Amino acid sequence: KAPSLVSLYRWLDTVPLSRPRRNIARDFSDGVLAAEVVKFFFPSLVELHGFVPASSTAQKVANWGHLNRKVLAKLNLRVPEETILELARGRAGAAERLLLLLRDRIQERQRERKGRAGQVRESLRNSRELGCARKAGEGLGPRPGGTGHREWEKGTFLWNIGQEFLTGVGFPANPWIPGNVQGLAGSIWDGGKCPCP
Repeated sequence: KAPSLVSLYRWLDTVPLSRPRRNIARDFSDGVLAAEVVKFFFPSLVELHGFVPASSTAQKVANWGHLNRKVLAKLNLRVPEETILELARGRAGAAERLLLLLRDRIQERQRERKGRAGQVRESLRNSRELGCARKAGEGLGPRPGGTGHREWEKGTFLWNIGQEFLTGVGFPANPWIPGNVQGLAGSIWDGGKCPCP
């Protein structure tokens, strides 16, 4: 046995299959066990009730066609018709070739997912380390001719957007919220600390 086949068989032994593996060409000829392998690694990709254990070549080809269109395509694996016929007829070596490709695609997809999960964790870690994205008082400042309190300038927070649709509603000409009106958040903010949790 070639080293790649030995590692393939060891890999298959880690997957709980519905029937024991005896003759790989016959066992995988109907596509059901291949669907179970994908289901083990990616449960959301496969619905096993769509695969019928079969002994007729026509049903085996139908199973492989369904697996090819609905499942393997999502793993960027397309099985040609000739290979599907070889698999359904139990031709020696066809199942091993396909399973080697399938294992590679599964492992590639797992690496991609692990990489994306790592990026998300790194992003969360960075945002926690940075704390608040704004420094205390940033975006706030004294209004020209104002009282010197930290105030929002008109338009900074899109204050006047939509005023034309709300006729009769009074909008203040100089919107600002001094620290004593803001309450606890204002006092923390005025103390130079970010009010973010």
